[in-house]
Amino acid sequence: MYPARLGSAFFLAALMASPLARAEWSGAAGLTSDNIERGVSQSDRRPTVTASLAWRHATGAYAGLGASGVSRAQYAGSDGYKLIPELGWSGEFGHADDWHAGAFLRGQYFPGARGPWFGTLPPAVQNRVQQSKESNYGTVELGGSLGWRLATLSVTRSLTNYLGLSATETGPVGDRVVESKGTVYVALDLDWPVTETVSLDVGVGRLNVPNFEDLGYSDWRAGVTVRGFGLRWGLQASGSNANGAKYRVRTRGAGSGSGAAEKALVASVAWVF
Repeated sequence: MYPARLGSAFFLAALMASPLARAEWSGAAGLTSDNIERGVSQSDRRPTVTASLAWRHATGAYAGLGASGVSRAQYAGSDGYKLIPELGWSGEFGHADDWHAGAFLRGQYFPGARGPWFGTLPPAVQNRVQQSKESNYGTVELGGSLGWRLATLSVTRSLTNYLGLSATETGPVGDRVVESKGTVYVALDLDWPVTETVSLDVGVGRLNVPNFEDLGYSDWRAGVTVRGFGLRWGLQASGSNANGAKYRVRTRGAGSGSGAAEKALVASVAWVF
């Protein structure tokens, strides 16, 4: 029995010391003047808190959970925050690790939320829709990325309705549910580490929503990040060509309040560990 136990102990020690067993934790917690997601505010242009925690394995596999504040006016009935769980893999390859790639499964969940699409549906959709279908806004996306040096191209596709967007259409043969499954977002980002503490980033993206084509748009972003005093400071400008009326918070009413997809300048600060 003793030799068997000794052999098992050596095997366990070797496994724990191997590269496959090495992993590390990281996270961040901070404040931001607006919660911008793909050029659209999710906090109704108000300041909010953010937090994230991630576990990364030496193989490149990782798991993460993020959280941020959202507007109860936009996401009807919500508790005022969303959760972003993510599973994925990322790694580098090629000469001097110039190339990098990744794949991920990501969700967005809004605890307590139950309501219709937060914006105004396009006229072409309103004319054929009997009513908006209630949803919890939950979204699951599958994505991948490929990059070379500073540039990264990423593509995500929703496996569920995009932020709960769906409607009921009345036709000659009865009602039909019109869904937004298969929504695709394509993004190209450039990240330039100017110094050890300063980095610049710019990016553009395109959102295409099936069955709701008028809700598609292009967006852009440009920002700077500075590390200092144990914190990460950020300033980012963003905007889109989305029709503001279609991305206006429903409870604000037409012609009132700020469009969720208008230009924005966002300041943030976070503690990174």
